[in-house]
Amino acid sequence: MNLITNSWRSLLDLLDNFSDFLESLSKEALGRFILGCIAAIVPVLVYWGYALFFGAPIPLIQGIIGSLILMFSFGIVAVYGDFSKFLEDLNL
Repeated sequence: MNLITNSWRSLLDLLDNFSDFLESLSKEALGRFILGCIAAIVPVLVYWGYALFFGAPIPLIQGIIGSLILMFSFGIVAVYGDFSKFLEDLNL
């Protein structure tokens, strides 16, 4: 019984920490994540297009899972990458 109580308590603590994390995200970080996800759509569409063109279609579930992984990784890179400084450096 004690093990179950501790498990529930640990789960509730984890959910509290996750909600604090979500509250700490700024609107700018959320916007960057969304733009990173949108940017990932381009290579996904190119990959699916080439696969269909050359007659080697990707299974639907594999394609969806791969697309989600790529979109999530692009979003994370966009959030933690300092692209505003990079763009300022380009405007010399």
